[in-house]
Amino acid sequence: MPARSTTMHHGPAPAKPSGEFPRGIGRRWRFVAALRGCVLIALLLGGALSGAARAQESSDADALRAELRLALDEAGEERFEDAEKRLTQLLERFPNESQLYYHRGRVRYCLGEFAGSVSDFDAYYEAVPAVRSRQWERGISLYFAERYRDGAAQFAEYQTYHNADVENAAWRYLCEAKFDGPDTASRNLMPVGPDRRVPMMKIHELYGGKARPEDVLAACATLPEDSIAGKAARFYAHLYIGLWYESREDNAAALPHLLKAAHDYPIDHYMGWVAKVHPAVVAHDAEANTDEAP
Repeated sequence: MPARSTTMHHGPAPAKPSGEFPRGIGRRWRFVAALRGCVLIALLLGGALSGAARAQESSDADALRAELRLALDEAGEERFEDAEKRLTQLLERFPNESQLYYHRGRVRYCLGEFAGSVSDFDAYYEAVPAVRSRQWERGISLYFAERYRDGAAQFAEYQTYHNADVENAAWRYLCEAKFDGPDTASRNLMPVGPDRRVPMMKIHELYGGKARPEDVLAACATLPEDSIAGKAARFYAHLYIGLWYESREDNAAALPHLLKAAHDYPIDHYMGWVAKVHPAVVAHDAEANTDEAP
């Protein structure tokens, strides 16, 4: 055998047999092909998973809507304990659905759970800060929870959202009457208007010391008693006359008006529920005062 040359060859590299990749390239191609296969599988699997997730989200949303509808129906039928139970179960399942706190806050007010109602309204506006100024229901719950200064602040804030609502001014007066007295609260009554609902402006005059309860009732005479508007006018007249008497610690005069609002002229509105809850609170307070009398 001839001796192997030790001289380095500087000419062209010998040609590789046809069809053979240079060393290392075959392995890279096989790796790329395998990688592409993995990516394709991942995309297909990811698409299937995201589709399943979307289907689950859709199913959850449908369940939420259906159960919330049932809860609101229960509340509308004044089955407040059932509504609260259902809303609580929904919050356990959907803790980030802030609207559930709002609805449960309303239901808890109707159950007389005033502190719990405030807590729910707080959770609602903390999750959705933009609604804070609109939370008049929270203000009413604060009043019944005996957090009068916080209630007054809530109604003052609501004024920045809607400045033509006599009821807002009235409730702020009611809160302030508890810590400043009715005369000071009357002098500080928030200006509003024009509130075109009969007899709202006359109620504003009553709370501002410029009218009497009989003037409020007389304003309702412009509307037929058996009409929808006439019934609503008399509901609000008796409700706010009763509340005005209560602010002056005359529960004996307040209770008949509150009962008339709740039972003689009921309305299908949250304020209709407020009217039904309030007489029980006034009656309870009156009984407590009688028990404490010497």
